[in-house]
Amino acid sequence: MHHARNPEGGGAVRRGESIRWDVRLSKPLADGGATICEKHDFALSNYQDESMAWEVCQALTQAKDDGERMERRIQELGEEANNLEECLDDAESEIVRLKIAHLRRMVHATCAAEERALKNFRICMTSESIRYSIRERQIVGRIDRFRSACLAKIAELKELQCSTKS
Repeated sequence: MHHARNPEGGGAVRRGESIRWDVRLSKPLADGGATICEKHDFALSNYQDESMAWEVCQALTQAKDDGERMERRIQELGEEANNLEECLDDAESEIVRLKIAHLRRMVHATCAAEERALKNFRICMTSESIRYSIRERQIVGRIDRFRSACLAKIAELKELQCSTKS
């Protein structure tokens, strides 16, 4: 069984039970008017009463206007959501681009650091000792592993970029 709300706030109203006129039924919801359901319930309970024809017409007209306003607002919110989604996609794409650029700078810096380290090691070497020390090889190995990790992350981010563009 359908139970309507009483526009006067008195709880549920049984179908067929007359709901009294309230000025809120002729006002937009945004201006403190009754809800669309309350307006509809009023119209349903009074549409056969010819003496209430004007009031029923007011309630139905206002319910229709409220519905149209809601529909327009939903459309506007949908458009805003689409615009925000596009902005988010652009921002995410820019973040990936910046990460790649930063990683490239780090790779470049590791090459320069390795070059300096090897140059310094050569200066320290005597003519009798041409081999690099264990410490020097460890440093160069760490630099190489770091550079490889950066290059792998760049490749991963580029792949991510390509998959999001298509």
